[in-house]
Amino acid sequence: MVPYFKLELQYLHGALERSPDLYIEELARGIYESCGTSVSETTVWRALKKAGFTMKRVGESRILSSLLHVLTS
Repeated sequence: MVPYFKLELQYLHGALERSPDLYIEELARGIYESCGTSVSETTVWRALKKAGFTMKRVGESRILSSLLHVLTS
């Protein structure tokens, strides 16, 4: 069994790997459509912030490594 929210974090990782310019609301909607979990935009932002995201654009390798760190924590 996948730990609570690990599936959702995996979704974020995959979605941002494919399309790094997605909006927060698109990510929240995608989590609902893919995982069946309703999350707020605030929750998505907190997960991204914990992974090291900021409001400014960051390099793709940093995005991926940050999300991988969150997934493996």
